[in-house]
Amino acid sequence: MEALKQSNAEIFRIAKDWEELYAPENLIRDARTASLLVEWVLANEGIVSFTGFNHAVAALASQVLTPEPTPAEIEIDKANKLEAKMRADVKESRKPQSVVTRHDFSAQRAAIVTKEAQVKELRGLVSQIEREISSYTRGHVSGVMDYAATEYGQQDLRAVRDQHHRSTIANAKACLDAVRLAKSKMS
Repeated sequence: MEALKQSNAEIFRIAKDWEELYAPENLIRDARTASLLVEWVLANEGIVSFTGFNHAVAALASQVLTPEPTPAEIEIDKANKLEAKMRADVKESRKPQSVVTRHDFSAQRAAIVTKEAQVKELRGLVSQIEREISSYTRGHVSGVMDYAATEYGQQDLRAVRDQHHRSTIANAKACLDAVRLAKSKMS
């Protein structure tokens, strides 16, 4: 029976997929490790596969895996991280603190409330503009709505809306007035 042959591209794809999906977390990821694993799999399994890579890792563990840290090393690492965090917290606490008086706090809060009210008013005006446009309808002489004429009229109102900037309250009010005026002229 003839041995199954795999192309280098197929071997590379299998190795890459195995590394992304099934490789152990502590696998040394370098060219030497990759060549060791592929050579072992080809020599012992004959064909590159995920299972073959798993067998190769088990057989070559000391050469392809980083050693697991001991409990003492884990504790030392935790202690170092906690100490670094403590030092950063102490450094942060030594920075000059800003003192906000009650008056300053009230002024800041009033500015925030005013800004929120302005945003709410602007949204309301923009909503009114859209309502004015969407409420425009045009009737047919037979008494039913003329959809084509309605759409053309709304399109004209949208063109009037688009001629005005609506980024400030004053501009939005001017836009609303212009849309209402154009709507009244169309009726």
